[in-house]
Amino acid sequence: MAAANAWLLNLRRGRKDEIVVATKAGRRLPRQTVEGYSRQNLTTWVEDSLRNLSTDSLDLLQLHCPPSTLYDRPEVFGILDDLVRAGKIRYYGVSVEKIEEAIKAVEFPNVQTVQIIFNCFRQRPADQFFARAQQKRVGILARVPLASGFADGQIPSRFDLRGRRSPEFQSPGASF
Repeated sequence: MAAANAWLLNLRRGRKDEIVVATKAGRRLPRQTVEGYSRQNLTTWVEDSLRNLSTDSLDLLQLHCPPSTLYDRPEVFGILDDLVRAGKIRYYGVSVEKIEEAIKAVEFPNVQTVQIIFNCFRQRPADQFFARAQQKRVGILARVPLASGFADGQIPSRFDLRGRRSPEFQSPGASF
């Protein structure tokens, strides 16, 4: 992480045009619980990113695959709204595991992006979510676009593809 931050910092110093920086919060929680997305944790994560990137504001902060029950807790999105008002972040969104989470997320009026698994093997979001995101004017970021190596010729050798009906390649898609 520190190497990536240093690389980005050097890149920003050497360019005159704008670089948009997106980051995630919550990935390093020991367990994904709603309580982990507290005001203290969110503020600390944002402040750490601002310091590491030597910037005053993050362009996009996404919650990293929070638990489904988080979408029943509007106060978490209120904390993000407070960070926007304070000028610490410009926009916020979520990275999700399930289409149902994406649908719930876009009901919060200030969610600007949803990062969702979408690739040549996982197409359901196109049928079940994309129109709703467009209606709500929410940006979509494809997550796992190369299907963890399966779509770019880098299939891990540990997989035997002869038995394509293996549960590993079925929903919930543990291999993707």
